[in-house]
Amino acid sequence: GNSIAKDAKAVLNTLQPIEREVESNDGKRTFLLRIKPYRSPNNVIDGTVITLVDISERKRLERARAHLAAIVQSSEDAIVGHDLEGIITSWNRGASAIFGYAESEILGHPMSLLLSEHQIDEWPENLKLLRLGRSIADFEVRRVTKDNRQIDVSLRISPIRDDAGVIVGGSAVARDISEHKGAERRVA
Repeated sequence: GNSIAKDAKAVLNTLQPIEREVESNDGKRTFLLRIKPYRSPNNVIDGTVITLVDISERKRLERARAHLAAIVQSSEDAIVGHDLEGIITSWNRGASAIFGYAESEILGHPMSLLLSEHQIDEWPENLKLLRLGRSIADFEVRRVTKDNRQIDVSLRISPIRDDAGVIVGGSAVARDISEHKGAERRVA
């Protein structure tokens, strides 16, 4: 309470608005506190206007997003984001481990860099399905790593939507199944 009075005084002295986040006493809600000088109809400064906007939901979403980003980063699966043109926009540690490319050398490059010859032909079709909001379910593919090793991965591509629900790209999750495929080949 007291600090709000102090802020109000500061606003009256400087005529500069103050904006900051404040927590409710129980810590369950977050508010955006704004204090502005109040001008009377004949343009005299006559106190302050204090508004509180409940931003608890926004804070909750920010925390959830940060948590999700941490999960993506620590996943052993390759999780690769790309836009609707197929250009790579995000690349996690799992992707570096599986494909051998550092994030800095792959961002901005086309996904087709990771595809074998015949898959490049299917890729436009996949992008078309994504634009329609369809997932491209688990298909097993061979990939070539940066150092030219052949690996088997199980790949799933899902549409990514923005907050308004518009499809803005895709998320490709690849799991290295080379060991398991190698075992199958040996059994066969």
